[in-house]
Order: sequence, then C-alpha cells, then structure tokens
Amino acid sequence: MAGYMEKVTRILRFIQLLCENHNREIQMILQVQPSGKSFDFIQYMVEMLRRYHRLIRVTNSKLGMQLLDTLIEVIQGPCRENQLAFCRYKVLD
Repeated sequence: MAGYMEKVTRILRFIQLLCENHNREIQMILQVQPSGKSFDFIQYMVEMLRRYHRLIRVTNSKLGMQLLDTLIEVIQGPCRENQLAFCRYKVLD
C-alpha cells in the first residue's frame, strides 16, 4: 500500500507543478478535456479528499498534504470555473 500511496503522491505533485503560476489552460483541462470523453479530475480529487478524511494516519500524511497542495493550485485564481466546481462538489458536508 505504501508504494501505491507514493505513486499517487507523485502524480498529484506532477499535476500541481503543471498548474503552477496559474496556468489556466492546464487548470481548465483538468475539469473538461476537449476530446469526446471527459474526466473531471477536480471531482476525483474532492472524492479522494473525502475518503482521505476518514483514513487519516501518520503514515499517509504526505499524501494528504500533497492532495491539498494540488487542489489549491488547481483552483487558484483566476480560474473561476474550477473554484465553482470545487464548491459545487461540496468538499465538506
């Protein structure tokens, strides 16, 4: 399981770095891709956060911190569409 969490943490870091400096084009692609079938990474990361919240452990804290850092970078302004999507998915009920 530790190997899996490390891989997910690295992927999240990669996504975070792609969105650095408010890279709006990448931020928007994470919600809707121009191809026929789209995958909403924001919704997926919000669901990951919900699940992580129930499983917080010292051993997976690095994953949790990276998840938050990535979400922050993905919704950081001026990307209003991602901010609205983040709110729409109700991170906290």
